[in-house]
Amino acid sequence: MTKKTTELDNVKKATAIMFAALVKSLEDTAPGLKEGFVANLDTAYTKIREDSDDLNALETISWTRSMITGFDIVSGQTKPFFD
Repeated sequence: MTKKTTELDNVKKATAIMFAALVKSLEDTAPGLKEGFVANLDTAYTKIREDSDDLNALETISWTRSMITGFDIVSGQTKPFFD
């Protein structure tokens, strides 16, 4: 079972923010990159969920996707993190 800690949540959040920042920066020079990246996140989420159900990995992927798109299941559509 995965043990939740504030420190671990902070690392996952920082990781998600760094990837969202990278995608935002790259999207400025390579339009369409964001959609491909989000599609790859969706594929990765599905594979991890089917193979191992690693909650830390799933949560980090989900947070990254949410920061990029502004959408999550709980809140619905909001602004992306960098908008």
